[in-house]
Amino acid sequence: MEPGRCSIHGLILAEDGKCVICRRGTGGGGDEPRKAISDPMWAVIVGGVILIGAGAWLVFADPFTTKPSAAKDPVVLRSRPAVTTAVDVALDTPAPRRTTVFVSLDPPPASSSAKLDAEATPVEPGDAELQAAMRQVRIVMYSSGADPYCQQVRAFLKKHRYNFTDFDVDKSETDKIEMKALDPSGTLPTLSVEGNVLVGFDRQEFESTVRRVAQAKLKRK
Repeated sequence: MEPGRCSIHGLILAEDGKCVICRRGTGGGGDEPRKAISDPMWAVIVGGVILIGAGAWLVFADPFTTKPSAAKDPVVLRSRPAVTTAVDVALDTPAPRRTTVFVSLDPPPASSSAKLDAEATPVEPGDAELQAAMRQVRIVMYSSGADPYCQQVRAFLKKHRYNFTDFDVDKSETDKIEMKALDPSGTLPTLSVEGNVLVGFDRQEFESTVRRVAQAKLKRK
């Protein structure tokens, strides 16, 4: 007959109906085997394992920090706004409108360019040397070919044989820049009488300036 086995440890039972381990657990007496780990100890072990697991989850999962959801809160990439520089502002700002100045013209220049010639300030009779010197004074005029007043001033200078060079600022950007250097307002016409800048055309001021420059040249001879 096969000997019986312990229902707990699976070992062969002795004559008293207990296996070796069960006999050790009872300490030699009683019917219940002695537990290797007591219930309070098991509670401590299980509680410790739970606390360790919870701590690891808090560290790695970080549930208290709000994170964007891929489905409900997509990350939107926004382009950086362009910086506007002073150069861009200057390029976008339209150039000031040129003005035409009508000064000391009696009658007004719109009536006829011939009246400019008739009322020109005469050179003193017999002063041929001064008259010749005035015709040699270098004059630069910045004008617009389409402006009627500039056309009248141009005709006046040609009629009296003044030594002048006419620059049309509508045809040359370089000439326009040079004119703005002399007169930032862009007035038409602008004249330079050997460095003396005249804004607009004032007949008396023009002829007085040419006379003064010519007299200075004669004194240096």
